[in-house]
Amino acid sequence: MDRNVYPNYIHGWVYNEISHTPVGRYYHEAQKSPFAIKEIQMNRNGSLMIHFVFFDIKVMLIFFRHVEKGKEVRLGQDYYMVDDVVLHHDDHPKAGVVSYDIFYSLPIAESIEINFQYTAFNSGRQTVTLPFPDKIVNSLLSKWNEAAPESIESTMEYRKRLASGLLITSHHIHSVSYPIRKEVSLNTFSGKAVFRNVHQVGDLRGVLNQLLLFSHYSGVGWKCSFGMGRVNLAPHSLKQAFGGRRLFL
Repeated sequence: MDRNVYPNYIHGWVYNEISHTPVGRYYHEAQKSPFAIKEIQMNRNGSLMIHFVFFDIKVMLIFFRHVEKGKEVRLGQDYYMVDDVVLHHDDHPKAGVVSYDIFYSLPIAESIEINFQYTAFNSGRQTVTLPFPDKIVNSLLSKWNEAAPESIESTMEYRKRLASGLLITSHHIHSVSYPIRKEVSLNTFSGKAVFRNVHQVGDLRGVLNQLLLFSHYSGVGWKCSFGMGRVNLAPHSLKQAFGGRRLFL
């Protein structure tokens, strides 16, 4: 990432494109934003590639209508020309899932390896920079309920029971500073961790599996719409979960 293209510039650009539309109300807090920044990549020729994941089709369509090929976009002090806006087709290597319904029918993954990038959890006045199971579950449950057509029970008791079945079997985590805006960096963690779903049977086992697979698209933690909390399931975990399904977004 070019250090001059700070994530708040990109977040602000998306907000400006949707702020005066009927879906503009979704903005304000990062955790409630209807999109996440999955990837920011600056190529050697100076071109910028940004991969967004939208959780609400209305927001995605309005953004697409406002961002036209050839449009000039200001990010900080620099201007970029929109070269292309692509909706990934079903055989694209970065394709996603178009429907929340598919998560209900995916097979249970006994073990899932998650690769985290620039992840942190907001806990009152403190920032938590470790992959605690309860933080992961609470974050994913909130993200699912904010966007999915059918919500999951979210009482304190249910959250505790759900998180009790998520165990870390191994991890390799390190701290990293994330420059979210000019002269402002946040403490985060990156690295990988392997989790086991130890719920034996029933609703808890299926819901936890559903949320962990959802993390590949939603991200984990706070400020995902600023490029934090990026999550990629390891290739073998994706294959185990989705098998030969053709995924599309």
